[in-house]
Amino acid sequence: MSRARLEAFTDGVFAILITILVLEIRLPETNHSWHALIPLIPVFAAYVLSFFLIAGMWVSHHTLMLQTKVVTQGTLWANLFFLFWLSLMPAVAAWFGTDIHSGSAAFLFQLDIICVNLAFMWLRHVISQSNPEATHLRIKYEVWSFVINFITLTIILFYPAMLFVGLSLNSFLWVVPTGNTASTEAA
Repeated sequence: MSRARLEAFTDGVFAILITILVLEIRLPETNHSWHALIPLIPVFAAYVLSFFLIAGMWVSHHTLMLQTKVVTQGTLWANLFFLFWLSLMPAVAAWFGTDIHSGSAAFLFQLDIICVNLAFMWLRHVISQSNPEATHLRIKYEVWSFVINFITLTIILFYPAMLFVGLSLNSFLWVVPTGNTASTEAA
């Protein structure tokens, strides 16, 4: 399979996931006052942070793909594994957003983020095996992301709403530019 086909499929999945995120926000059907929106603030906050986390993952995936010349069957499976965990994010974000004091919802959301991180690291490893000349600029960010993720996982066992802090820090890491991402090929 060509890199372009893998990128096109993955870009489509990212676009769908970002769209699904916003569809999980249920606006009041009968009460159209500003006051009726107050209970939706946590849902909207979960949406915003999830959006930026997914967007940052898309940029990181794009950067990784720019460095990929050879796509193997292992690459395809690692990419699908990554997309599987990422595809759960709209559901767990919506669940957590509806009850920010739920330890179960916060734990599941954070566990999904950790699985997304692990899956991306596996994808990077598989690509590195068939593309040894590739440089991987985000590795230090992934390490920091893991540190934040595991600290957050521990804290949310006692204070589930602190997931917002962990998500904010993690989202910031994934959207920080990491240097030149220009491709030598025409886009």
